[in-house]
Amino acid sequence: MFIKFYSALAILFVLSSCTSIKNNAVGTWKLIAEINSENPYANRSSLKETKIVSDGLLTLNKDSTFTSNLSLCNGYNEGGIYASKGKYTFKKNRNPDKLFRIECPGIYPIHYFIIKEKKLELYFPSFGSGYRIKIFER
Repeated sequence: MFIKFYSALAILFVLSSCTSIKNNAVGTWKLIAEINSENPYANRSSLKETKIVSDGLLTLNKDSTFTSNLSLCNGYNEGGIYASKGKYTFKKNRNPDKLFRIECPGIYPIHYFIIKEKKLELYFPSFGSGYRIKIFER
C-alpha cells in the first residue's frame, strides 16, 4: 500500500515539475547578449557572452506557440521585417538537459533553448563549427 502511495506521489511530482518548467518559459523575452564561438570543442561554461543592444523579442505562449521578430523560421512579413511563428515543445521523458525545441512550419526543428539562471539561451545550428547562442531576459 505504501509503495503504491509513494509511486503515485512521485509521478505527481514529476508531472508538476515538468509543468512548472514549461510555465517558467511562458512570456516575452528580450535579446540581451550573444555568444559566437568558432571552437566546436569548447565547453559551454568557458564561453563568454557579449552584451548587445537589440530589439529582438521571443514570445512564448501558454498554448505552446511562439512568435519572434528574429529570423528563426526564415519568414518575412510586409516591409521586409523578420517574422517567425511556430510551436515549441518540451519532452518530459528522457530530457535530462531540459531542452525545448522550436518547430517552424515545414522546417525540421533545428533550434532549441534552455532556461538557465532566469535567462533563456537559444541555440542556433552550427553544424560542428562552433556555437551561436542568443541570450534573453524577461
